[in-house]
Formats: sequence, C-alpha cells, structure tokens
Amino acid sequence: MQIDRILVPVDFSEISLFAMREADALAVQLGAHLTLAHVHPITTVTVLDYTYAEPPEVVAEVCATIEDKLRTLADTLKTPPARRAVTVHTGDPAFELAEMSKDYDLIVMSTHGRSGVRRFLLGSVAERLVRAAACSVMVVREKQPRG
Repeated sequence: MQIDRILVPVDFSEISLFAMREADALAVQLGAHLTLAHVHPITTVTVLDYTYAEPPEVVAEVCATIEDKLRTLADTLKTPPARRAVTVHTGDPAFELAEMSKDYDLIVMSTHGRSGVRRFLLGSVAERLVRAAACSVMVVREKQPRG
C-alpha cells in the first residue's frame, strides 16, 4: 500500500492529539503529506415551530479560531512545513470526513471508546468513518496501563 497523503481528524481532545502525534511519526517515516482536519458541527435546536441555527458570522469566527489552533498544532509537528496542511469544515463530522477521504490514502484517528448509552446518544464518528471512508482508516487508542 502506497501512503502519500494522511488525514488526521482533530477534535482537540487528548486522545485526538495522541493520534495526531502517531500520524506525524508515520508521515515522517513515509515521507507523506499530513493534513490536520477539524469539522465543526453546526448547532441547530428546534423547539416546537422555532428552529435556531448558529448565525453564519459566528460559524465563520469559530472556524477561523479553530484554523489558528490547528496551525499552532501543526507547527509542533516533525513533518516538514511543505508537507503539512490544515483544513476546517462545517457539518456532520463523519459525513464530511468521509467526503474528504476521497483525496487521501489513510486516515489516522482516535476513538473515545464510549459504550452503552453515551455511544448511542453521541454516536461514534470513528465507527461511522470506518464504514464510509474511501480510504483505509487506522484507529489508534492511547495505551492504558494494564492491571
């Protein structure tokens, strides 16, 4: 398998930052391009006949802030600047990442390991992406002490 382009979804949790560092090491080893991606879900609340959605100017401001944070993270990576990028999208994270996967050879991402009701209510982006991605998906888990 030839891996030239790696996509890393980042939600700024510790486990996603662990996956980012793992993907960075892999990109350096393979000489691959590395893209850090964040998908901002649009907040929509419906009560009776009234629907509230985040105003576009708020979404734009949030996305600009997230892009700045991703650039700051990218500056800490070992992958050379010419081979790394950041991108911010809005929408359903699993759907948007699956669409982006068409342009990549590998997605390296974390899983929060939720189960039961929390998984049912929150869903699993990792699980949905493994099923829908157009490329291979490597799901990493931070090593936990045994015992």
